[in-house]
Amino acid sequence: MTLNLSKKSTLIATIPSLILCLAIIFFARTTYKESLLQTKRKEISKLVHVAAEQAQRIYKEDPKNFEKNVLANFKDLKFDKTNYFFVYNFEGTVISHANPKLIGKNLINFKDKAGKALIQDFVNAAKSSSGKGFVDYHWPSMKDANVLVVKYGYGERIGNSTYFVGSGVYVDDIDLLVNDFSTKLFIKVVIGLVFISLITAYFIRKNVIRPIEDVTRGLQNSLSNLNAYTEEMSDTSDQLSGSSTNLSSSLDQTVASMEEIS
Repeated sequence: MTLNLSKKSTLIATIPSLILCLAIIFFARTTYKESLLQTKRKEISKLVHVAAEQAQRIYKEDPKNFEKNVLANFKDLKFDKTNYFFVYNFEGTVISHANPKLIGKNLINFKDKAGKALIQDFVNAAKSSSGKGFVDYHWPSMKDANVLVVKYGYGERIGNSTYFVGSGVYVDDIDLLVNDFSTKLFIKVVIGLVFISLITAYFIRKNVIRPIEDVTRGLQNSLSNLNAYTEEMSDTSDQLSGSSTNLSSSLDQTVASMEEIS
């Protein structure tokens, strides 16, 4: 009975803690990932904004030669080693790009592997009242060209011109960060769960199981005493029965003797 109660107390202490553990990990993982994604969005928007201001200065200095000058300034401009800026006009023609083969091509109808017309979306964002906006799209992974991953794109109109500058950043590295974060959090939470479960089981055993064990032992002792008393009464009854038999035999002998005398 003690073993069963101990197991039940541990189970009672563990199940709620396990549910809480899973809830904490899920909430923390979701929150952490969303925080990283928001950070990516803020970073790309700030970088593109700075690039748009630079492009605007180039435009103001010489509007007629803007395309040639912006290409000279932006074609080799990169951040985080691999990310680059691109400049398009509102017709979807490439003005500046890290890939020189794309310069002068019209990509207004270009679609990513998921079928999204991303250049058109960039143009629409630049033409909007705010003159800027995010465009998320799928792009071949840098690690494996056969694998498509999400890129966060952002475009901003260059002043009041009919051009926009934009860029895109990979976010697949966020999954690696989130998985690493989740693993470390899981280990910490499990350690905490084991500690809490042990403490809870200890208090349950101390305040619930031990009193039950004491009552059980008391009942067992009472039952043992009752059995001993029953056995004692049985022995006494046997003794009385024997004495009664002997007394009856003695009376019979006395009566027989008296008859002989008569």
